[in-house]
Amino acid sequence: MLKNEQLQQEFDLFADVWKLFKYAQPVGSRTDVKYWDSVNQKVIEIMEKYPGEFATELSLTILNELERKGNLYEDKDTGCKAIP
Repeated sequence: MLKNEQLQQEFDLFADVWKLFKYAQPVGSRTDVKYWDSVNQKVIEIMEKYPGEFATELSLTILNELERKGNLYEDKDTGCKAIP
């Protein structure tokens, strides 16, 4: 059975992951280095704040989804549509 402290920590993790997802909207193009650097930094901060496999997997899942969405957008520099 989870203790209140453990449950609060998981709640905080989900809240931080949601803030990351919200922060990263709209998803930048694949060539937007500044955007992806800031997203990657926020992922690292979450993984450092909540050490453990669950937080890592959850954070990387969000990062993968953002990358998937980024691949759907047309690359404005080359005019090429990315393959989803």
